[in-house]
Amino acid sequence: AESLLYNGGRMRAAKWILIIVGLLVALVVAGIVVFAVLLDPNRFKADIADAVGRETGRELRLEGDIDLNFFPWLALTAGQGSLGNPPGFAAEPFVSWREARLRARLLPLLRGRAVLDTVKIVGADFRLLRRADGTANWEGWGPAPAGSGDIAAPAGMVAGLELEDGRLQFQDDVAARLVQLDDWQLVVGAIRPGEPIDLETAFRVTTTGLPAARLRIVGRYVPRDKATVLENFRLDGTLAG
Repeated sequence: AESLLYNGGRMRAAKWILIIVGLLVALVVAGIVVFAVLLDPNRFKADIADAVGRETGRELRLEGDIDLNFFPWLALTAGQGSLGNPPGFAAEPFVSWREARLRARLLPLLRGRAVLDTVKIVGADFRLLRRADGTANWEGWGPAPAGSGDIAAPAGMVAGLELEDGRLQFQDDVAARLVQLDDWQLVVGAIRPGEPIDLETAFRVTTTGLPAARLRIVGRYVPRDKATVLENFRLDGTLAG
């Protein structure tokens, strides 16, 4: 359990949540004005991809259709898509997905504040890599200063985050270790900047040199400046091999 939770050194659970939510919020805000006037958001895939590329320094591909509804929420469903690696890494995506769904309240958005319902991502496939020189593909986002891998939390709140049928592969060339999560399910409670976040996750994990396992983890993430803190931590599962 310690190997799984703390491998990767600088990775923190909150950063992944904020990265995913931040990108999805950016996609909505970037397109809301043109979507409100024209009924077919698919005409603006290239503009959305360009905007995300400028902010993140990575290539966004929206291969599936985008559906938009305005009542009673601004509801957006994006089909298959992917977000690329930073320059210097493999051409394969950093993350891909089969479907992403989110809903946002219109009035707060118009005032520059995001109030989102639960964000749901189906079939997310993360490919994390830390090379032998210590550089990692989860660092170096957008116009942040060199050496900073942080992303600011989106203004406002998110009712929750759900990952369904996900997969995560972490190749750590520093430790010569491969960690892979399959059948990954994640449910995260309300996300408010600077406040604790409840989470529950279950997955099948295989790790170099360790028995295979199916695990379920429940806890509360508490933000700290220089630490990853989990309260009310519970772990159960089975080991094989």
